[in-house]
Amino acid sequence: MINISNYYDTRYDYKKDLKINWKRINRWLRLIDKNIHWKQTVNASFNANLKMLDVACGVGCTSIWAEKRNVLWMGIESSRKAVIMGFGAFRCKINEGNAEDLPYPQNYFDYVVCLGSLEHMKNPHLALREMNRVCKENGKIVILVPNRIPILDWLHFNYGTEQEYEIKRTKKEWMELLYNNFIKVYEIRRDFGAKLFKNLKPLALIKRLLLKLTWILPDYFTYSWIFDCTPIKGRFNPRWELK
Repeated sequence: MINISNYYDTRYDYKKDLKINWKRINRWLRLIDKNIHWKQTVNASFNANLKMLDVACGVGCTSIWAEKRNVLWMGIESSRKAVIMGFGAFRCKINEGNAEDLPYPQNYFDYVVCLGSLEHMKNPHLALREMNRVCKENGKIVILVPNRIPILDWLHFNYGTEQEYEIKRTKKEWMELLYNNFIKVYEIRRDFGAKLFKNLKPLALIKRLLLKLTWILPDYFTYSWIFDCTPIKGRFNPRWELK
C-alpha cells in the first residue's frame, strides 16, 4: 500500500492548490450552504455555534468558505506539509492525523465533508463510520468521489488522477458502501472536474476538456459524484468496528 501522506508531501504542488476555486467549492457545499442560510434566518445567534469538519482537508481551503458563514471550522490531514502550508496561507488550525481515527468527540459536528479523498484511503469503511460517529444525528455529510466507468476500464483507459492508489466505484457501488457504513444518501449531484486551465500540461488539459464535455452525456460518464448525506445513528460504536 502506497503511503498517501508521503505522496502529497513530495509530489503535490500546494502553491497552486492555495488558489481557491470558489465556483467548485460552492457547488460541492451547496446544500450545506442552504442549510446554514436557513438556520441564520430562523435564529441568527444559533449560527455562531455551528461546527464543520473537513476530513482530508488538504491545505484547508474550505476554512475560508466556513469563515465567511460564521461557522467554526476544523480540519484533519495526513500530510504534514499541507498542515504547515494551510496555517501559513489561511491561519487555519489543521490537525495532523487520518480519517480512520478521528480525534473528536461523538456527535460533535453539524457538518462533515470529505471532498475527493475517500477513494485514496486504506480503510474507507472505518473512515465513513468515523464520520458518522462525529457527526450529529441531524447533521449533514458531503462526500465527493470519482465515478467508475466500466467501458473505459474495459478499454484500459486511465481516466483517474495521477495518484498511484485510487479506488473508483459506480454510483450504485458508492451508495452501497455509504449505506453499509451507516450513511444515508438523500441527494446525488454531478461534478465535472477542476478548472480547464488548472495547468498547461497537454495531456491533463485534454482530459479536463473531455470532462467538461461530459455534462451533455448520460450519468454513466460522470466524472465524479457529490453525495449529500445524513448519518444513520444506531446502537453501535463505529470506532470499534472493522479494525
